[in-house]
Amino acid sequence: MKRNNLNNIYFLTNFAALALFFFAENTVKILLPLFITEHLNFDRHFSGYFLAIFSFGEIVAKFFTGAMADKFGRLKIYTLSLLLIAVLAYIYGAASIIYALLLVRLAHGFCGGMVNTIYKPVTASLSDKKHMGRAMGVIGVTSVTGMMLGAPLVVNMSDRFSYSSIFTLIAFLYLCASLLTSLIRADESGTAPMKRGLGTFIEKKALLPFAALRFIHAMNYGIFIAYGIIFARAVSPVNSGLYLTAFACGNMIMRPLTGLIADKMQKWYPTAVSAYLLLICGYGAFSMQYLIAGAFIIGIGTGIEFTAVNSLVFRNTAEPAFNRISATMEIVRS
Repeated sequence: MKRNNLNNIYFLTNFAALALFFFAENTVKILLPLFITEHLNFDRHFSGYFLAIFSFGEIVAKFFTGAMADKFGRLKIYTLSLLLIAVLAYIYGAASIIYALLLVRLAHGFCGGMVNTIYKPVTASLSDKKHMGRAMGVIGVTSVTGMMLGAPLVVNMSDRFSYSSIFTLIAFLYLCASLLTSLIRADESGTAPMKRGLGTFIEKKALLPFAALRFIHAMNYGIFIAYGIIFARAVSPVNSGLYLTAFACGNMIMRPLTGLIADKMQKWYPTAVSAYLLLICGYGAFSMQYLIAGAFIIGIGTGIEFTAVNSLVFRNTAEPAFNRISATMEIVRS
């Protein structure tokens, strides 16, 4: 199988599977709080519990996914995780006991953490290192479009259809994603257990600062997503949702564009550094109440950072270590 062509049928299959996965994930994130408060009539504070327990499951999964993928194969873990999420999504609509829902959400977080860890090495294995930037940039569009499309559609659907029907549809999307990943064929003969420790995952020590920077960026990004809309409502009469749209647009544009440009220039370290400089400028502008401009710059910086750092990591890592390096960087990001 040739791996230097993004028209590769397996790359496109992976793209389609991830588009379905991220769309479904974002619809569940929006739908669950509505389901808990409007259908089950629980207090709003339960939504926070669901977010916390999902994040906990996701983080725990990332400690085990690399080793599991090395032992059983990344494609098997990829497909099985999506299949389990499909089952869990169907259970959401049938459950009525809040504690049972919390357990389902915990399991969903664990399986989602595995998918988020595995899809990057799968993508890297379907491309060569010369075209790694374009591969990561193009595949990165799926998560942004899922965020842009999922929220408005699910809010509209919740007014028209029953929650059980919507969760059944979401389960079907996860199932389709699982079926698509089962069709992917990639060489996993190079997968082998690696020694533990961050230093063994990254062959070039120059990548270690980017692991630290990704950790800092992840904290800032979490605060921005969680509290940015509250800040925007407090300081501006303009629709606070527009800043998220500006962020998503900048992010979506720069992910594939960064890969295309940096693949040609082969200037990955300066590209990654520029992302963090832009993020500093964006957060500064946003805090000074230039909301739309600041959010757009943050989106640009985030898009560049995603493509540049992931490309740097996989370009400088031998394929047998792909699973472990992805798990390590995901733990850092969490």
